[in-house]
Amino acid sequence: METMNRSRTEQERQDILKTTFDLMPDELLPPAFLPEMMRRIRMEAVHMQKRDARRQVAALTAASLAIVGLVVATFASLGIPQFKVDFPRISIPPFYIYIGVLTLILLFADSWFRQKYFGKHPESR
Repeated sequence: METMNRSRTEQERQDILKTTFDLMPDELLPPAFLPEMMRRIRMEAVHMQKRDARRQVAALTAASLAIVGLVVATFASLGIPQFKVDFPRISIPPFYIYIGVLTLILLFADSWFRQKYFGKHPESR
């Protein structure tokens, strides 16, 4: 019995809301509403794309640094390579910094080229 009363009161509420909204006069939107709303939607879409691009660059950077770190750690722990090559005499930390900077430069160059390419060819994404 209580569920019938509850459902009836819910139905009455919906009827009251429907009649109230039917009695309200229709208001017209300002003429600039639609273009402004579309501009905001486009801006939000661009913002989301940029945020996703930043996340991708951060993930690629982290993955590249992890791979370079693992390679350096492997070389250092196993003593690889054991062949003799005459490298210029530099201390070990600047050499690793050089490799790291070179990796970052190549990573950012790759990202820049991809942005240029997909900017001209968005359908290939």
